[in-house]
Amino acid sequence: DKADLVWSRIEVMLRTSLELTHGTIQRKVDRVLPDPGLCFELIGVDVMIDDQLQPWIIEYNRSPSLAPQYTGELKYKLIEDLANAVRVDREQPSETYRPAEKRGSFSLLYTVAT
Repeated sequence: DKADLVWSRIEVMLRTSLELTHGTIQRKVDRVLPDPGLCFELIGVDVMIDDQLQPWIIEYNRSPSLAPQYTGELKYKLIEDLANAVRVDREQPSETYRPAEKRGSFSLLYTVAT
């Protein structure tokens, strides 16, 4: 199916870009957080798909705006899904917490070895 092909290509592209940018993002986080292992970064990526169904990154944003000016309903759903994706069970110690491969409408694409 063509949609599956496009999503698969986007996923590979996003994994690659996260692998390439992780070091830069980590250094910035390390400067401001005492325990960066207890945080997450929301990254916004704008993708364009050409007539050959090849995705291209148009824009890559660290901490994109979540202001609801134009896409309010979509952003509210994003915030809800994000809160569910990063939740930590209070009964589970943080040092043993591992993110799920799939949670809500989020899929784990990249994780840092600890």
